Amino acid sequence: MKSIKFKDKYSAFKEWEIIKLNGGYYLKQYIKGKQFGRGFKTSKKWIEKTLEIELEYNNDKGLIVLRKNKVKPNIKNLKCDKCGNIAEIMSEDKDWIVCSCDFCGADFVIYKDTGKKEYLIVAGDNRDKINKKWEEIW
Repeated sequence: MKSIKFKDKYSAFKEWEIIKLNGGYYLKQYIKGKQFGRGFKTSKKWIEKTLEIELEYNNDKGLIVLRKNKVKPNIKNLKCDKCGNIAEIMSEDKDWIVCSCDFCGADFVIYKDTGKKEYLIVAGDNRDKINKKWEEIW
């Protein structure tokens, strides 16, 4: 029986323990060092989806937890910081999303790995310069 404990990514007080069994996994939750509930038998797929991690088993090292660093864009990410309106998705790649705000004219890129926004233009007089920059990117 192999097990691993790791901290929850949302709460500093919460800890998870995953125990590898024959044919499945057992998941226990600890809050402030005390076990909360009984724990339950589950699958690797469910654990990875729910806890947003990747599990790997190695005969030498046992269970290894790999964190997923990808930030999934949502409506909050698509909100333009300059005017507060929701921006429209112009194009999307595996690493980034290009958005454009119709209200203020700002264009920005959201990087999926960090969730960071990078504004490419300032609306108004700089529009021609930015269009040239876009042509270079594409």
